[in-house]
Amino acid sequence: MPESAVLGTPPSLVDTPTEPVLSVSHLSVTYPGQESGSRAVEDVSLDLHRGEIVAVVGESGSGKSTLVRSVIRLLPASADIRGTIGVVGRDGTRYDDLLALPDRTLRQVRGKVVGFVPQSTSGALNPVISIRRQFELTLRSERMSRKEIRERAIEALFDAGVRDFDLVWQAYPHELSGGLAQRVVIALAICKRPSVLLADEPTTALDPIVQADVLARLRHTVMETRSAALLITHDLGVAARYADRIVVMLHGRAVESGAVGDVVSDPRHPYTRELLASGMGRGAALLGTTEPVAGDTDEKGADR
Repeated sequence: MPESAVLGTPPSLVDTPTEPVLSVSHLSVTYPGQESGSRAVEDVSLDLHRGEIVAVVGESGSGKSTLVRSVIRLLPASADIRGTIGVVGRDGTRYDDLLALPDRTLRQVRGKVVGFVPQSTSGALNPVISIRRQFELTLRSERMSRKEIRERAIEALFDAGVRDFDLVWQAYPHELSGGLAQRVVIALAICKRPSVLLADEPTTALDPIVQADVLARLRHTVMETRSAALLITHDLGVAARYADRIVVMLHGRAVESGAVGDVVSDPRHPYTRELLASGMGRGAALLGTTEPVAGDTDEKGADR
C-alpha cells in the first residue's frame, strides 16, 4: 500500500492544477448472492474537476447510488469493491486510493475532504438532538470555539438557502419542513468545506419549486468555492439543467458520458435516447431553460 494512500501526499507533491479533484478508476462492486458475471457496478471510471458538477443518471437499480457510496465506503461490509478512488483535499493533500485507507484516516476524509448528502433526511439528522448540537458534533474535530461554530453554521445554512437562522438553529428535525430539513443536511455536508460533494438524489422528495432552489444553490456553492459535486439523479432534466457533464448508467455500466450539450442534443446510446423520450427528461429544450433564482421560493420556516 503506498504511503500516500494512508497519510496523504503533501501539497508540494501534488500535480498540476488541472488534476482531477476526484478520480474513480475501473470501479466494480459485487454484492453477495449476485449471479456470476453480474455486478452492481461494472468497470466505471470518471474524473471530477474543481468548479464542476457531474450528474450520474439512470433508472432505479442502475448502480448510481452504489457508485457514489463506494467513494466513501458506505456500502455493506460484505460488498466486494475493486478499483481505485483518488481524491485531492482543499489544502492540496492527495489521497491516492480511498479504498485502501484505514478506518481512522477514512473518518478524517469524510466530511472534511468528501461531503455526503443522502437522499433521505431521516437517516442524516439525529431526531433527538437540536440542529445546533448537530453542527457542534460535526465541527468538533475542527477545534473551533462555539462562536466560530455558530459563524460557520450561519455561513453554511445561508449558502443552503436557510433564511430564519435562529428558528432553525434551536429546532429539532421533526419541527422542520421537508425542504428546510434537506437544506440543513446540505449545510452539514458543506460546513467543513470539503473539496468534493456527493449528492445522492438530494431533492427527490421535495416539491419542484423547492427542488429548483436547492439545486441552484448547490450549483452556486460549487462554483463559488471551487469545489466539485457528483450529483446522482434519475431525472435527465435535472442533470441537463444543473450539471456540466453527464454519465448515463445502465445495469451497472456507464454506457454514455460527455458534456451536457453533447449528451442531450446528440445522444449516442439507445438507452440515453429512451431517457430523453420518456418522462425522465425533456430533451434539448432543457438547455434553454432559465435557471431558477436562488431564494425565489415561497417556502416558509419550520412546520408547526
